[in-house]
Amino acid sequence: MICRRRFPIPLTLKNFFMKKAMFPVILVCTILAIMGIQSFRPGSETETNEQQLIAKANQFNQLFPQEKVYLQLDRPSYWAGEDLWFKAYLKNSPTKTSNLYVELLNSRGNVIFHNNCWAQNGMSYGDFHLPDTISSGVYQVRAYTNWMRNFDEEQFFRKDLIIWNLRDKAKTPEKTELKAREVDVQFLPEGGTFLSGVKNRMAFKVIDKNGKGVDAEGVVLDNQRNKVAKFKSGFKGLGSFEITPKPGIKYTSELTVAGKLSMTIDLPIVITSGVAMNINQQDTSRIHLEVNEAGEMGNKKYLLIGQTEGNVCYRAEISTSSGKGAVNIEKKKFPTGIVKFTLFDSNMLPRCERLVFVNHHDQVEVKIEPAEEAYHPRDKVVLDLFALTKGKAPATANLSVSVYNSGITHQIETYPENILTRFFISSELKGTIEEPAYYFKDDSLSTILALDNLMLTHGYRYFEWKEIADIKQPTIAYEPEPGIELKGTAISAILHRPLANGKVTMMGVKSQMALREATADSSGRFVFPNLFFNDTIHVILQARTEKGGKNADVEIDKRSSESPKTKNLPSTYRYSSKNQSNAVTYVSEFSPELLKNKWRLSDTILLRDVNVMARNRNNDDGHMRPYLEADYMFNITKDKDIYYNWDQMEMNSPIYRSFLDRGATKFIDGIPEMGFDIPFSWVDKIELVRTAPIPGKGFGPAIYIYIKRGAPNEIPTLSAGITPVDLIGYSVFRKFYSPAYNSKEEKEKTKPDFRSTLYWNPIVQTDEEGQTWVEFYNSDQTGEVQVVVEGVTKDGKLCRGECKYNVKF
Repeated sequence: MICRRRFPIPLTLKNFFMKKAMFPVILVCTILAIMGIQSFRPGSETETNEQQLIAKANQFNQLFPQEKVYLQLDRPSYWAGEDLWFKAYLKNSPTKTSNLYVELLNSRGNVIFHNNCWAQNGMSYGDFHLPDTISSGVYQVRAYTNWMRNFDEEQFFRKDLIIWNLRDKAKTPEKTELKAREVDVQFLPEGGTFLSGVKNRMAFKVIDKNGKGVDAEGVVLDNQRNKVAKFKSGFKGLGSFEITPKPGIKYTSELTVAGKLSMTIDLPIVITSGVAMNINQQDTSRIHLEVNEAGEMGNKKYLLIGQTEGNVCYRAEISTSSGKGAVNIEKKKFPTGIVKFTLFDSNMLPRCERLVFVNHHDQVEVKIEPAEEAYHPRDKVVLDLFALTKGKAPATANLSVSVYNSGITHQIETYPENILTRFFISSELKGTIEEPAYYFKDDSLSTILALDNLMLTHGYRYFEWKEIADIKQPTIAYEPEPGIELKGTAISAILHRPLANGKVTMMGVKSQMALREATADSSGRFVFPNLFFNDTIHVILQARTEKGGKNADVEIDKRSSESPKTKNLPSTYRYSSKNQSNAVTYVSEFSPELLKNKWRLSDTILLRDVNVMARNRNNDDGHMRPYLEADYMFNITKDKDIYYNWDQMEMNSPIYRSFLDRGATKFIDGIPEMGFDIPFSWVDKIELVRTAPIPGKGFGPAIYIYIKRGAPNEIPTLSAGITPVDLIGYSVFRKFYSPAYNSKEEKEKTKPDFRSTLYWNPIVQTDEEGQTWVEFYNSDQTGEVQVVVEGVTKDGKLCRGECKYNVKF
């Protein structure tokens, strides 16, 4: 019998993934210590070169960490007018907090929604509301940080999804003929060397112009047209076969692609002198690695280095005798994930490379147990969650829980991305990884072979050894953002050159943001850090020279606020197994049964136009006042012919002048004015208050100046040295709504309930016993319900679990 805790113990998660960031530091120290005991060739120059190369590799990984992000969505597809909910998990972040940008792109790659989230301790969450005017189509959710923009766009998180709008008419399937010139066939010898006289494992991949795998099969012929090998692709156009090439022979493949296209592709040129590396990892506990030489026989020594997540975590010497050498490596030396093995010669030049996936199955399983065996519409559902390690030990974890009706949800992929595949595979490899969960579906020989073919045909995303050896550092144009920052350059208004040590003042307009000042550096650059606010606020900047002169201006750095353009558009097609030469859009392929399970537009009642009438309130001008009523008011917008500058204001108004003489405190939109020059043309109203609250002084006379509201074209051109800026803040997080049917009357209400997502909770925490629970109510929809739970433990281990239950009448 399970005792369910109704009030799980709160969990403070400090740096779920940041502990991982300490691994490189500890690793470097350990390796340097080991280097003092073990060496490639004691006392030689090779030893020094080896130590320097390893130190450089780990230093590169510390200075330029490969940040990764994964988003769990509440479900795979959506209808117009619904909400899209997500939780983000970040790993290897250079800062403890950061801005995370989550966007929705249409099929043309245009950003239609932008969400700025604040990630803390490697996690964040948010949502998008999809308007009922959005068109049916395939869209893409994209997530990235400012730091990730310094590297390849492939590091961004991307997920394609379908959005349907029932107002749209059915589309005729769009068919595109698959052409030979759009197919890329690559043959990739294991380790990178096609060596003669040695049995080689030749990997291959067949992809279309968008990186999608295409089925293929064929034969390999020598220059006498003798058949020396045959091959057939496995999962997603990937495969491999064995071949022993002979020197001086040219090998050609003849293959059939997608069951229709005939192609002829040459294999790589046979190398007669060199070294090849072959790995056999069918043993579950060890990796057997062989080194074979040709044309350069002799007793030689090689250095083998293994990297995990870019960090050097293994080294070994391999000596050859009669052109052969081997080493057995215990898999327990590596964590779960991809290991990159590189073979160096005595001159520390890389000769062969090979990726291997090591799986200890040490991720945390989340066991989900429904309280009941069967459910009906609007029944209360209670799910018990248990986070257990491989050894069945309880794990303290932060989880996100999604429950949705799978009958009205369409999945683009059969084996879609999840938190395990993202951090273990997709974020580590170059190129598109299709159906990544396929490689984790079981431990069968065919799945292991498919995963190894993936390792043979995709490159590693981390720095290449040549870049490391040459200390070729990447160009860093985007710095990590621990929070919202306003950056720019103070410049001379006349010469337009950077203004060293200039003074920049920032004041909020239409907001209560406090006035701030910053000093530019020797290059004129300034920054206002640690800004925290929601939505969008308006601020104005005023620049001064180091001595307070007004001959200064500012240039705003807008790079971080502008969304990067994408080259990876949403995939709007797939190749049919019945007719592989056709590309068909998913939007036109969805099943009619799917529509029957979703209410139609004709099932709803559309209201006629409603005119809302109310009295015009003269005093509701949008200005926020800390007092009930002013003693005197100037409406500058209406009286602009009388008061057209500050001098005229003081000259023509005795009461205004008297307030100045009494030392009245000036406020601009409620913020104390501190020598900030506001153009008179900006002013909407000036209100005088005899007894007003003065910060730090108690009460006294005050002059409240209010800036014009309305369209931007109502604000005239600004005077020199003053720059308006719109700052985009963090998106406001909304709470997921789930109705409660606590009584028989509520269950029998006639108002239909066809929620697609039954329950979404981005913060579910297990207690010290690894247990927690969630509860919600079913909708009126019958059929299969999918439950997906993902997350991370306190010590950084990934968690995942899923289950299904059925709802019947």
